[in-house]
Amino acid sequence: MSWDRVEYDEIAACACGAGNVVRHCYEEDDDWNRSRDGVTGYDINCDKCKNCYHVDSITRYYLCPPWKGDGFVSHIYLVPNGMAIPQVMQPTYIQTYTLDAEIASMYDKAQINAVISDMNNSKYSTRVRLDDSRAIIALVYKRKRMKSLNRIIPILQDVVSRYDSYKWNPVTVAQFKADETKAIMENENKINEVIEKSFELHFCRK
Repeated sequence: MSWDRVEYDEIAACACGAGNVVRHCYEEDDDWNRSRDGVTGYDINCDKCKNCYHVDSITRYYLCPPWKGDGFVSHIYLVPNGMAIPQVMQPTYIQTYTLDAEIASMYDKAQINAVISDMNNSKYSTRVRLDDSRAIIALVYKRKRMKSLNRIIPILQDVVSRYDSYKWNPVTVAQFKADETKAIMENENKINEVIEKSFELHFCRK
């Protein structure tokens, strides 16, 4: 099995307009109808721009249906020498690997104790009154495939007894998200500062 490779160039006007920037590209296909493509390099064919700029890029991800692409969109720039476009920061997904840690990350002690009381009074999962109770029952069922309150209540009691040992709870999660949002906004400001001083390249195939 081998890959068939086609190489080609794309061209874009440079920042001053006196020259151009050439992007060297390739496309490959194999016998299994798989394909891949990429870029091997750039040439700045302008003495003035070559002394002032270098090629840099920024890639962002946008949620989209599979038939519209992979969601990644890149923009290529001539960036002033001595500057670089910061990498885009994405929000972090807080991973909790166990059921008890996930419950602790979502509810405070008072909420969990209220759910325990609701479950003790209700006896059956279909009779609970609190929205938090119903949400926890759904979470336990998703994780453990069980809805018996007699089995869920001990889990909640254990979470309460060890609550202060968990890394994530509603307070720490909210603080982490606030700090992360601030960092992302500061990073976006830095990205915009560089882009404002840069020149975007729009390539077309030769």
